[in-house]
Amino acid sequence: MSLHTASRTKLENPPLDNGEPTEYKRFVKEVITEGATGPRATALALVSSVLHTFWPTKKVQACFWFEPQHYGTGKGVIHNGQATSQLVERVSGWHVSSAIVEEELRRQNSSTIDFALCLGATSSEKLAHRTRSKSPPTQPLEKKDELVANVIWRFLELRGFLIHTHTHSPLARAMHTALKQCKVNDKFQDTLYLFLELVRAGVLHGNLWSGRAYSGGPSFGTDEEKKCMLLIMRVLSIVPLTFKSQPWSGPLSRELLVFNSFLRSLSRALRSLVELTALNMLLQRHARRTRDDLLDIALSLPFQADVNTGFGILGKVYLDALVAIYGGKINSADDEGVADAKEGAMEICEETFNGIKNPRFEVERGFRFWDAALTAIRSLAVEESVLGDLAEQFEAAEAWLKPMRP
Repeated sequence: MSLHTASRTKLENPPLDNGEPTEYKRFVKEVITEGATGPRATALALVSSVLHTFWPTKKVQACFWFEPQHYGTGKGVIHNGQATSQLVERVSGWHVSSAIVEEELRRQNSSTIDFALCLGATSSEKLAHRTRSKSPPTQPLEKKDELVANVIWRFLELRGFLIHTHTHSPLARAMHTALKQCKVNDKFQDTLYLFLELVRAGVLHGNLWSGRAYSGGPSFGTDEEKKCMLLIMRVLSIVPLTFKSQPWSGPLSRELLVFNSFLRSLSRALRSLVELTALNMLLQRHARRTRDDLLDIALSLPFQADVNTGFGILGKVYLDALVAIYGGKINSADDEGVADAKEGAMEICEETFNGIKNPRFEVERGFRFWDAALTAIRSLAVEESVLGDLAEQFEAAEAWLKPMRP
């Protein structure tokens, strides 16, 4: 995607899988680009609201590869609509001082400013109350840590994870609950956030895209078992793999490449949004402009790199090998021969993926993320914030997967 504000044109090119599914076309058009509170409209509003008054009134049109004939006739990117403008104006109220940020670092026994810290600092009304400013700020934020924390808080409210009282929405409660069970070294924060965004958009499920099965998908079982496998593959593929410095030498999956188009479009749009949230703070002088730590700030913000399909493929190879070695579906982890089959499946992963650092550990880490994702889904289900039968799909996949876990 390239954005040309001066020429009022946003060009959307097809992804690597050619963007054939209608679900992806809807996602990139309605959710990412043209939605009034979507990431691209919000990002444009953050910039135009602090520039010359000419820019907020400038119309920006989107040109999609799948409907070039409609260029100039659509509603465009509504960055100056009432809903978008009010949202951008409201988040300016985030001006939390370094004293509170440092207190939270001590209270949560943390050393980094990240999603976990910012959600923990707003997890109750009492804690959130400290972050609400009683009057407009008179002094800009000085320190890097307080700037990064306020950028993340503003970003979370822009995306609906925090509400105007600085307390949690169901999405934030689900993420906070799931993060509390995660190991810090697993580094699941960005991954879990992206997972919840995809769930909210209705594009993370075990169903086929436009009713079509692509190559590299589930290779055994009934239709219901294949749906479970597909859901697990997609969830795992959100997690970044730990690679060695060498080319990929494992199998490929077009099925996961299609899903990765959703993930990559989302993560890039969110990275732009979080960067422009920081820019908006600097241009409004909510933070000191003249500084020599801009690179450090950029490296402290989330969504720094694209995620590929590797983890989903690793999980598929493990499960395929396990079923092949055992000779069929595993109903209980205690059945005879299951432990040996699991060890054999792990050895196949180590032989197949020589470009991955410690494939055995990565398989286990991937399934730990599945646990975190399931916790988040269950939290959303309790609050009736899950679309359709997604919670039932996750529970069915968990029951199918449980005896096959390493």
